[in-house]
Amino acid sequence: MKPVDFELLAAIIEARLARVAREAVWPKGTNLNAREVQTLALVAQGKTSAEIAAILGMTKRTVDFHLDNARVKLKAVTRTQAATKAAIGKLIDP
Repeated sequence: MKPVDFELLAAIIEARLARVAREAVWPKGTNLNAREVQTLALVAQGKTSAEIAAILGMTKRTVDFHLDNARVKLKAVTRTQAATKAAIGKLIDP
């Protein structure tokens, strides 16, 4: 029987737990459109829906529509959580 390298074993376990945690946070097969990505990036910068509407030349209602679609696609409860998930998944650059 080979001796066990506990440092290597601990590193392997940590890497696998990190992968499981990432997969739990990041939904697979998420297809955000360009407007959803734009609006989420601006949310990540702390902009309100009204500010995003002015920046992108849309109505506030249209901005809210895109953000809600992105939130649903990312399985997030809030817009902030959706922006966080998108940043973690490298879909946006906040």
